[in-house]
Amino acid sequence: MNSTGNRRSEVKKDMHRTTKRKYLDLEEMLTSFQSLKSLVMIHNGTKGIEVVTFTDYSALCMAEALPSNGELLTLERNPEFVELAKSFWIRAGVNKKIKPMLGDAMHTLNELLLDPANIESFDFAYMDADKERYKEYYEAFLKLLRPKGLIIIDNVLWKGEVCVDKFISEPAEGIKKINRLIINDQRVSLVFSSPNMMMSLMKRYCDFRLITPCIEITRHSKTP
Repeated sequence: MNSTGNRRSEVKKDMHRTTKRKYLDLEEMLTSFQSLKSLVMIHNGTKGIEVVTFTDYSALCMAEALPSNGELLTLERNPEFVELAKSFWIRAGVNKKIKPMLGDAMHTLNELLLDPANIESFDFAYMDADKERYKEYYEAFLKLLRPKGLIIIDNVLWKGEVCVDKFISEPAEGIKKINRLIINDQRVSLVFSSPNMMMSLMKRYCDFRLITPCIEITRHSKTP
C-alpha cells in the first residue's frame, strides 16, 4: 500500500529510515500521515496545532499542505526529537511554517489560552500523544479552533483495547474517555475514518468546528 498508494519524497523516505533505525518503524502509520496532508489541503487551513511531534513525520506532511504564510505549532517535551525533526523540515523546505514549542503540552496549551488572540484562531488541530490526556487536549482545542475548524484524533481504537470493558492500560482508558465524550458531545458532529487509519474527525456544532482523528467531527449550532 505505501509503495503504490503514496507519493513519498526522498526526505520522507530518509525520515522514515532514520526513525526506524533510531526508534521504531513508522510503516503502518505512513498512510495515516499522508491523509493528514490531504485533510489540511481540502480544509484550506493556514494555522494549525498538534500534540505529537516525536520525529514528526506528521508535521512534515501537514506543513506541505499549508500555504507559504501558514503556521503549524507542534508541541513536544523532548528536545532530541525536535532537533532531529528540524533537520528534515529544513531539507523539505517547510521549516519556516513549523513552530516547535518545547515543554509539557497541557502547560503550553494553557499558556496559549491565556492570550485572547489565540481563541478561535486555529483552523485545525491534531493529537497523537499522551492518550491519558486526550480529554484535556480536546477541550483546549475546542477553545482554540475557529468555527468550522478541524480536529484530528489518532489511535481511537488503540489496538482494539477500547472495546474491552475491563482495565487493560492507562492509554486505553484515556481513549475510552474521549470516545465516550465525543459520541455524546452536542458541540460537534463526528465521522470515524477507516479502521486502518484509526482516526476520528470532528466538527463543532456550535458555530461549526471540525475535529478529525482518525475521527471526524463537525461543529454545528451555538454552544449553550
